Amino acid sequence: MPRTLLDGYASSRKKANLTASGPKVGCEAFGLAANVLLLAALACRPVLTIGWGEMFFIIALLLIVIGPPLYRLFRRLEEFRRHERENEQNRRERDKSR
Repeated sequence: MPRTLLDGYASSRKKANLTASGPKVGCEAFGLAANVLLLAALACRPVLTIGWGEMFFIIALLLIVIGPPLYRLFRRLEEFRRHERENEQNRRERDKSR
């Protein structure tokens, strides 16, 4: 009878006749790690309680932080498109005059 979880893991590896270079070592280690993380996540289940005031604050903060750079980007993009249209019109006029 294994005394700890790891003792049981070691004895089951001996029964399956697996060595350190066996093909299932990585899968078993990943499964063990995934189980440990899953159990830890279930033991510490977070409780999310965000009210309307906090949600408004987060949205307002995001708009303040992200808003001005996005506004500048869109303004420069529109200016670039306007210049491209003007350049295209100038090229067409030059091609007609040739």
